[in-house]
Amino acid sequence: MTLAGDPRRLVLAVAVVLLIAAAAFGLWHVVIGGLLQGNARAAAFGLILATAAGSVLAGILGVLRRRSTR
Repeated sequence: MTLAGDPRRLVLAVAVVLLIAAAAFGLWHVVIGGLLQGNARAAAFGLILATAAGSVLAGILGVLRRRSTR
């Protein structure tokens, strides 16, 4: 089955891609803004964003893995 055939799978795929992008954006702020530029606010924002997006992503992938092994 393709992604276009099931709207739920398409929405889930888009959500996963957005969460990966949000985590990468947060890590960018930690490394570039925080470590290289010395901006503590950017580092704090990036850490919160990356942690939140990564946690939700891990939860989604955990549920998907559990559902696929049944």
